Amino acid sequence: MASVIAGQVSDNLLMSSFEDLLPEHLLDVIAKLQNPQSFDAIDVCVRVEALQQMGALKDVSSAENVKPTLLQLAKLNLLWIPKEPLVQMSAGLKSSTLWSGVGESVLLALRDEGFPTPDKVIASLQPEHSIPQYLAMETRVMTYLEGFLWATSKAELRRFLIFCTALDIVQPFEKVKVCFNASHGLARAPSATTCSSTLTLSRLYVSQEELASDLRAVINSAQVHQFDVL
Repeated sequence: MASVIAGQVSDNLLMSSFEDLLPEHLLDVIAKLQNPQSFDAIDVCVRVEALQQMGALKDVSSAENVKPTLLQLAKLNLLWIPKEPLVQMSAGLKSSTLWSGVGESVLLALRDEGFPTPDKVIASLQPEHSIPQYLAMETRVMTYLEGFLWATSKAELRRFLIFCTALDIVQPFEKVKVCFNASHGLARAPSATTCSSTLTLSRLYVSQEELASDLRAVINSAQVHQFDVL
């Protein structure tokens, strides 16, 4: 089963794929931990918290131990954790005549169907426009949002979904509703209600760069990542 899911994967590819899933603040800590000159400069609490957020159960004693530890975490998060539910699903399907004939290829196809890509995420958006006089402004902000999603990284795309829906997959029959308000200044930060998959944006953005900056601030925040881990 593991070979079906992952194939023969090199350590470098595993590490690269794992790093794509991590937020910027963890990548910064990892880079410093792997450098012997900066390892001791990292506060122990910061180091332990970063490792725990990635799934580690214990601290590392030196910079030389960081890469092997990260490789083990990559295997855990990319190979074994995704494999386990598929194994359980496969066993469950075999016990029910309603699912007779459904094999691993179908399960993998379902998993791939929900894998987030810019076009899938954009297709899942459903703007909830207010009154006609604001339509042009809100349509412009939707264009900025789509531009951000096309240009963003795989990790940020996943975190955008988590911010809006609490899930890191695209739900085929669930739309992400995009609502608008007139907030500005410090109150302009995007907000989301995950139980209803609703994203709320200000209609007063005048550039994609402004919207992208505010979105990155909320989806990459430590609070959002902590909620994701819990």
